[in-house]
This record gives sequence, structure tokens and C-alpha cells, in this order.
Amino acid sequence: MIIRHAVLADAASIARVHVVSWRAAYAGIVSQAHLDSLDEAQFAKRWQHWITSETSSTFCVAAVDGALCGFASAGPIRKPISFYDGELYAIYVLPEMQRQGVGRGLFGYIADELVAQKLHHLLLWSLRDNPSTGFYGRLGGEVAAEDLLEIGGETLPTVAFGWKDIANRNWR
Repeated sequence: MIIRHAVLADAASIARVHVVSWRAAYAGIVSQAHLDSLDEAQFAKRWQHWITSETSSTFCVAAVDGALCGFASAGPIRKPISFYDGELYAIYVLPEMQRQGVGRGLFGYIADELVAQKLHHLLLWSLRDNPSTGFYGRLGGEVAAEDLLEIGGETLPTVAFGWKDIANRNWR
């Protein structure tokens, strides 16, 4: 497995992972009509913009045998929560590549990148019913906040997992 910074040429593959992962993870949680409306071409355009924009965000990808199978993005916290300064905006791995260390590798890469940016306390927002919440707990994340999020015309409960002092952990 190789984990590296995302480049513009990765946009279409990231979009594929994004859409496939959303459809798998959120089936039965987010409306099927919304999941069916996700369009890889539109996501690819968004990812092209995000990767090339001058933001403080970090984007990384994981590839196995040359095929991109996961991605993560992170940066400074967007919605202030006491104590936390960094945020994992997204982390997605193709369903068939889950439970093989890809997510853990992406998480560790992002944590290292945030520490390099002098961010030491990480927060991640997730839909409460997301089946990946167990993964966040196994990585040591603790519930730090709860909120609501509108997706596809529905209001869904969310939970924030927090990690303190990410510099002093071994993620790999």
C-alpha cells in the first residue's frame, strides 16, 4: 500500500471512491434517492477544484497495486469545538478494501500532516448511524460533541469523535 499526497490526476479516482463509499456506508441511513443522485463526474469536478485550490487543507490517497482505494482530507477545524484545532474532513475507503489497514494508514498520514501544521487535537464528524463509528472508537476517538446535519432533505444526527495529542500516538 502506498499513501501519498493527492494530485490533480487523482480527482476522478477520488470521486469514484467517494461515491461508492457513500452508497455503501449510508444505505438505509441517507435517502436512497439522494444516494442515487450522487454523480461521479460532478464529484470529480469538485475534487479537481479542491485539490488545486489554495487552502490549508491536506488531501491524501491510498493505492494498492497502483489502484486508488481510499482518500482522506483534513485541515484546521471548521466549526469550533472547545479544545480541538484540527479536523478530519473526510476519510473513505472502498468497501472491498476495508479492514485491511487502509483506513488506519490514511488516518496516520493525516495525523502526521496535521502535526506538521502545528495542529495537535483532531476532531471528526460522522453520521451517528455510520457503520464506521466502531473504527473511530478503535482508533481511540472519544465522543466530543453531537449535532444535526441536513442531507438530501432529511435531518440526521451526527457525532464528533475527538483525539487529543495526536502527535504522541502510533497510528500504523
